[in-house]
Amino acid sequence: MRLAIGQVVTASRPGGTQKGGVVWHTQGSGKSITMTCFAARVMQEALMENPTLVVITDRNDLDGQLFGVFSLAQDLLREEPVQANTRQDLRAKLGNRPSGGIVFATIQKFMPGEDEDRYPVHSELHNIVVIADEAHRTCSKASRPGS
Repeated sequence: MRLAIGQVVTASRPGGTQKGGVVWHTQGSGKSITMTCFAARVMQEALMENPTLVVITDRNDLDGQLFGVFSLAQDLLREEPVQANTRQDLRAKLGNRPSGGIVFATIQKFMPGEDEDRYPVHSELHNIVVIADEAHRTCSKASRPGS
């Protein structure tokens, strides 16, 4: 875990790669708890300057499951996680946030709207940490029309 935190801190610094890395888990290995502990450690890291965490999944049921685990760990996280219910809600939650917090959303909410031809910028913050669950499926689903 220390190495993962160090990589995220390094990646987020000016001139950093902006890519923290990958943690691979098998089904039933406790990845929800690992993600929660990782989130707590990243949020407590002074060099991260009160980061905003964005947890992305590819399905509503997984989004709800992870949100539930994180919600039960509010004492550890020192934050109350929020869920973005729509594309507009996600943009509001990220765009109006000065820093900090934990936002949950499905990948589909990041897609451009019907009247947009490219992906919008959701935030200008430099210390956003994205945690993607099921990313190996998410990339291919997000690129398909109608997903």
